[in-house]
Amino acid sequence: MALTPADIRSVFPEFADIVAYPDARIQYYLDRSYRMLSTACWGNLLDDGVYQLTAHWIWVGSQTATAGGNFNAAGPIQSKTADKVSYSKQSISVADDWKLPFKSTPYGLEFLSLLDLISAGCSYQVIYKYNPVSINGILF
Repeated sequence: MALTPADIRSVFPEFADIVAYPDARIQYYLDRSYRMLSTACWGNLLDDGVYQLTAHWIWVGSQTATAGGNFNAAGPIQSKTADKVSYSKQSISVADDWKLPFKSTPYGLEFLSLLDLISAGCSYQVIYKYNPVSINGILF
């Protein structure tokens, strides 16, 4: 089913403000999500992935707009101290660099969780469905 801005607002009430989150912007991110996710791989979890990916982009887009177009431009903060207050977080593995943008929101983290869930099944489908393997006469 093709999701609509109303669907996004019903699942994520934090995006209910139509002035801050106009339908056209939400629709843009929905369309982008559907273009990027393969129905063949995502199967019946496609809409779940689209929900999370769209919400991630809506949130990042709103933060970028409020930060003058400069959200997270310098990368993640590793540590910072001001007076007696200190903030730090664990550095992220270089192997996970492509995941970094998704780790900036709870929606992105949920998207990555879903992606991990479907990845094994998709890999199996792509590798074995189109290149079957026979072991002891059993076709896999």
